[in-house]
Amino acid sequence: MNPALSIGLGYYRKERKSGVNILGFNKAQKATGIVKVLILIYFMYLLFSRFFYLHADLPKSDIYSAYWSCNIEEKAGAYNARNKILFGDWDSGGVNYQPMVMMPLSNLISLLSFSLFGVSLFSLRAPYALISILAFLIFFLLLKKECGRLFAFCGTILFSSIHLITCLNRSATAENIFILLMVTAMFFYQKFLRTKQDIYLFLFGLFSALNLSVKLNGINFVIITLSYV
Repeated sequence: MNPALSIGLGYYRKERKSGVNILGFNKAQKATGIVKVLILIYFMYLLFSRFFYLHADLPKSDIYSAYWSCNIEEKAGAYNARNKILFGDWDSGGVNYQPMVMMPLSNLISLLSFSLFGVSLFSLRAPYALISILAFLIFFLLLKKECGRLFAFCGTILFSSIHLITCLNRSATAENIFILLMVTAMFFYQKFLRTKQDIYLFLFGLFSALNLSVKLNGINFVIITLSYV
């Protein structure tokens, strides 16, 4: 056998035993690459599943489909914003119903979307669908720091595939903002624990407090976080 060929085959066998292929990637690197591709595909699926046919009605609510139904009220985050766009006044059309006072951040988000895309069911729901994708991404990054990429991916799948969560993500409900603010607050608190930099503690407190601008019952998360810290 040609000496050069013999040396080449010997090197190839040695690399095969060590788990490295001729391209220089070992099995762990291959597995990591596969997981990264799966994560990318899954987030593309999330984007599709939250935006596709977004103006469709949510599952019907009745006694025969109690498990699959979603009794969700969307008008609270749209009422005042719609009035501002159509009538130039936040409270036009009903002075006794003022959700702007109770949940200002939701109405401001709706106002921005209505200003850009017009008043429609799609333009009402689209910002919340986008917010939900961002929340899942931060949730994934939060878990990744604690338990690794694979388990973070599995946790994100379990969380995002819950039927109620899917219904919420495809509707204009304040709970989508709650989820985003809570996971963002915990993300910065995790950064503070690792770096001990005060800026991250400040951001943790800021995003925790912002829950109050979504709904007044956001005080529950603020109280919990204060007691924990």
